[in-house]
Amino acid sequence: MVEPLPMIKSSFLKTLLRPEVILILLAAGYAIAALLPSDASSTFDIHLHDTYYVISHNYAFMCIALAIAVVAIIYFLTRRFRQWKLLKYIHIVCIVVFQLLWLMPVSPNQDQSWEGSVNPSLSDILIAAVLVLGNLVFIINLIAGFIRGKKKGI
Repeated sequence: MVEPLPMIKSSFLKTLLRPEVILILLAAGYAIAALLPSDASSTFDIHLHDTYYVISHNYAFMCIALAIAVVAIIYFLTRRFRQWKLLKYIHIVCIVVFQLLWLMPVSPNQDQSWEGSVNPSLSDILIAAVLVLGNLVFIINLIAGFIRGKKKGI
């Protein structure tokens, strides 16, 4: 009688695909990008009413890394609660899509000034929608996990 091949269960792969590990790796990538040397012209220019903000890419990347790390810590601290995996991964996909859309280069003919802008572009609306959707999914999943209680056997 021929025995079937045993299923290869990689605990490393399972660990690597956990939401908090994915987010920590993403945060580490941003932290490394923030530590890399950059030229002085790599900044974000933000016009708000009568104030003009200039933020270095390095500082912005470090703030993003910190925010993602905080979300990873929240996932780590609530891992014993019965949250839905699908909502966790939808949240992570929203974070990644938001980052990709946010870092997308602006075309040269597009107006980069926000001062006096009443009509946001379609990409601005899409970026905001992805950000709001991801955060709503995150909050709903946390609340549902607390309501559903802790996992059995842990």
